[in-house]
Amino acid sequence: MKVSSLKRVKGEEHNHDDTMELTPKERVIRILKGEDIDRPPCFSGMGSVSVHAMKGIEWNEVHKDAEKMANLARASQKECWMDSVVVPFDLNVEGEALGGEVKFYEQHGTESLLYPLIPKKFVKKAEDIQIPEKLEDKGRIPIVVEAIKKVKDLVGDEVAVGSYVLGPFTLAGQVMELDELMKMSLRNPEELTAILTLLKEVGSKVADIFTRAGADYITVRPMGAGTDLLSPRLFGKLVQPVLKDLVEGIDNLKILHMCGTATPLVEMLHDCGANALSFDHKTDLSEARKILGEKAIIFGDIDPVKVLLNGSKEDIKRSVIKALESGVDGIMPGCDIWPLTPCSNIKAMVDATRKYGEEKWFRKSKQGELMTEKEEVFKKLREGVIKFEKEQVVEAAKKALEIGIPPLEAILDGMAAGMETVGELYDKKEYFVPELLMCSEALYAGLDILRPHIKAEDVKVQGSIVLGVIEGDVHDIGKNIIKMMFDIFGFTVHDLGRDVPLEKFVEKQLETGSDIVALSAMMTTTMGQMPKVIKMIRDKNPNCKILVGGAPITSDIAKNYGADAYGKDASDSIQQAIKLMSELKKEIKAAK
Repeated sequence: MKVSSLKRVKGEEHNHDDTMELTPKERVIRILKGEDIDRPPCFSGMGSVSVHAMKGIEWNEVHKDAEKMANLARASQKECWMDSVVVPFDLNVEGEALGGEVKFYEQHGTESLLYPLIPKKFVKKAEDIQIPEKLEDKGRIPIVVEAIKKVKDLVGDEVAVGSYVLGPFTLAGQVMELDELMKMSLRNPEELTAILTLLKEVGSKVADIFTRAGADYITVRPMGAGTDLLSPRLFGKLVQPVLKDLVEGIDNLKILHMCGTATPLVEMLHDCGANALSFDHKTDLSEARKILGEKAIIFGDIDPVKVLLNGSKEDIKRSVIKALESGVDGIMPGCDIWPLTPCSNIKAMVDATRKYGEEKWFRKSKQGELMTEKEEVFKKLREGVIKFEKEQVVEAAKKALEIGIPPLEAILDGMAAGMETVGELYDKKEYFVPELLMCSEALYAGLDILRPHIKAEDVKVQGSIVLGVIEGDVHDIGKNIIKMMFDIFGFTVHDLGRDVPLEKFVEKQLETGSDIVALSAMMTTTMGQMPKVIKMIRDKNPNCKILVGGAPITSDIAKNYGADAYGKDASDSIQQAIKLMSELKKEIKAAK
């Protein structure tokens, strides 16, 4: 994707040469098509209105009146300068069309507000869902259709007009009791699949209705189906297949938006076939970009409450810059903009995007083409290890050397990252010993290619480490990955294994004179042993450095336990160990 300089559109100021004219609408449409643009757009696929732009309109009225809905959408866009308008503003349109009774709260002014909802759930099994023959005539669908047409007339060809539908699982949460939905995912997945298949048909029909009304793009919203509620396994088994069918069946530009923690799901979401993905602040954008590579179009991830509603202008600017540098192609709030958000804060988000969009956009990197190839290699290394595809790992390792990727970088960001995922799959009981052996075989096949090309000066560390998993804990996958990395970086490693009695750490450190003792715990029930062994080591050798890590450990916990450093993953543990060796050498030198 190239970057072009454009003429100024209304509300924008920039200093570069004028070589192309883009309206906000063109910018949104072109990025969704993967075409050249000047800078990332600032827009939304969800509700993006501020009640502070309302003039003579009450919040409870805008959901039931097409003209008021369109006027508020346009007024908010004019006041806040975003590149899009989106209708409707609530999540009950499809559920109401299926027969749900929506409660609209009577409220006045802009001091507080409540969204409409469907309080009485009416679906317990698939046969309770009856899709009307003329769905376009049911509930408020005609109102939204009319609002789309009216707002199109109001914005003309200047601004993109979007709408949205709920993902099947999310729509199920609107028409079913949530606890029954969750229990059904385990107790009766066949019935749930039947329900989701019917609700997918509803979403497909509504998306088609809104597209024919004139929506320039459709956002599909599977919120509530992420890892905050469902495991990646259940998402892959129950949610992703029908979500993919829904997305692929929409004849329009489409964005797939996931609220909540979605990092473990990004590949499954990408496989659904949307033009772009968008995430909120709970998803690690840098990691999502690393997993998907540069070809994917990603939007996000301004926190709509902490930053946009309650943050300062400086908070908003920092969040925009961070998102741009993390790899987004468009700045988008992480969910619906809370309607009480001041217009000045939304403007600050737009201003920061315009001011820093071209400069901070990751695609402006001079090494963009190399990065595309590099990320593709990393992805193949990761996936090859995870799926124990030895030949794929070998070919990707050779490709890394061919295009000049440093071998250590390929090992850390490729294969080691893949093994960390393998460890997580093992902990979840999705992988077992045979899979671990096959993954390790693929890993070492790649190491055989890359290790001979590692420069001695990059890894020569004169230090030794005692390494082990605390007594009572048999989870050693992460420890084994870190051992491999310590070996590569030149440490002498004394591996005590797993379920190690506390006194063994002390004995081995004294026996070997090791510089560092690295303790691992994967369970909250065993992490409490760490302070004991740290004290035991300190009593015998106060100069020894202590490094701790594991799933339940944080930097604050490590500090409270008396450790010298905390390694959050294999790569970070290496960096922390090198840092500890440097500190130890300084202390020894100062004591002489």
